[in-house]
Amino acid sequence: MALLTGVLLPVAMGVPGLGNNPYIDVFGWQIIADSVTRSARAAYPDAGGMGFGDFPIEGEPAFFTYNGMQWTSAILVSRLLHLLLAVGLVLLSSVLFDRFDPARLLRVRRRAAAPEPAPASAAEAIPLPTVHLTPLSGAETRFRFGALLWGELKLFLKGQRWWWYVVAAGLVVAS
Repeated sequence: MALLTGVLLPVAMGVPGLGNNPYIDVFGWQIIADSVTRSARAAYPDAGGMGFGDFPIEGEPAFFTYNGMQWTSAILVSRLLHLLLAVGLVLLSSVLFDRFDPARLLRVRRRAAAPEPAPASAAEAIPLPTVHLTPLSGAETRFRFGALLWGELKLFLKGQRWWWYVVAAGLVVAS
């Protein structure tokens, strides 16, 4: 497979300064960049490193043959570790997610009210009132993203404990 190299950059897209450690490289970019850089340096010894993105190319681009990665046991174990961590996070979040579990909803105390009327039997017909709907004008039929977002946020944040908001805010700040 021939790849267009252009200018190979000295910094790859992994974690700068940590070298080639596949356990720290969450996305695998450093692993791929090192593999491509080794192939480029075999063809062009003065080539720098490799990066992902849109970079200006000075001069005429050069081609080299890239035969793929050499999968080592360290790379395979690191990818398996990252996969297991991701599956573990998904399983943990599914255990903590309780939005649709009616058993965990806060119980509302009902006031002592009049006893409920007996349900109507299925044999007798129940008269339905005549319903007249008011036609909508043009203002009510347009899509309002802000109103939709506000309504969804109110549903999302309803009924959570105070520490849930603190953890969510901490995750937003940390990201």
